[in-house]
Amino acid sequence: MDVLEHIFIEDIPKVVDELFFLAKKLLIVNVACYKAAALLPNGENAHITIRSPDWWKGVFDVTASNYKDTEFMLICSITISTGVRYETFKFSDYSSVEGFKTKSLYTVFGKKNKSTV
Repeated sequence: MDVLEHIFIEDIPKVVDELFFLAKKLLIVNVACYKAAALLPNGENAHITIRSPDWWKGVFDVTASNYKDTEFMLICSITISTGVRYETFKFSDYSSVEGFKTKSLYTVFGKKNKSTV
């Protein structure tokens, strides 16, 4: 799925919740974290919700708490050819960790340049 950057920020929690509800077992999402080349008719950028990969990971982690057995993979594109891929995760994995800390495992992909996070 590649559409969340086109959704108004106030609608993101509801849309992400609906995605988890429909997914049941596995949800794979790619979010663009950069401005689009296209503009809307009103002159605004087509990517209306541009946030960092950590912000998106937080949204998905919080929503996943309601869908403990649904795995999700979050891919955040920083540019058209670079980004971050978080390891597949399900909220029930938290129950196997002592304390309140977990590792957020991710892989950076693509060409590295000065505009890459």
